[in-house]
Amino acid sequence: MPVGACKDHKAMVRICKYELRCGEEDLNEDVWKNYFLQAKQCDTTRMAALTKTYQNLKMSARYDAHSQVDYLMQESVRMLDELHMERFDEQELKLCIKLVIKAIRPTVLRQSIHTELQTQRKKIYRESLPEFVAWLKPQVEAFVKFEAALYHHERRDAEGQGRIVSTRATKNKEPRGEPRFRSPVVAAYGKTPGSKGT
Repeated sequence: MPVGACKDHKAMVRICKYELRCGEEDLNEDVWKNYFLQAKQCDTTRMAALTKTYQNLKMSARYDAHSQVDYLMQESVRMLDELHMERFDEQELKLCIKLVIKAIRPTVLRQSIHTELQTQRKKIYRESLPEFVAWLKPQVEAFVKFEAALYHHERRDAEGQGRIVSTRATKNKEPRGEPRFRSPVVAAYGKTPGSKGT
């Protein structure tokens, strides 16, 4: 099927008049192919708008580890679509990866990912977005598991410390109105030696 046949007639009139600036009779397959190929080139001059938009990109902890990464990439693609920069993640690959890394939460995980990527053996993940995403998922999963284990460990320690403090407080609690130390005689007869009985 000819490329030109895929266009809506109203859209074709607009394209001819305002974009190609030619008559419908001047259109041919080569013109249409060049038009669509040029449309695939994203406008990299809109970097300020892109950077500002990506500041709103944040990894969400509401999902499991793999879904956190999937959500992050889904939001990234959505933002590029809204800016009409759909091919930015292919044409400016390294910059796109850097912007995604900035969106990783929490900070300690982001710093760890950034440090890992600086090693030479991780070079492939700096040059391929699909490879980077595939590598990122198990990193996030390992961090989430470690964070959960650390939380339960600290909670168990805190509960244990609380029981120790409670036990000590119970042992040290004195009956009201009685001295802390009593003579064995007082304990036995209820009065001090030499005192008059009643």
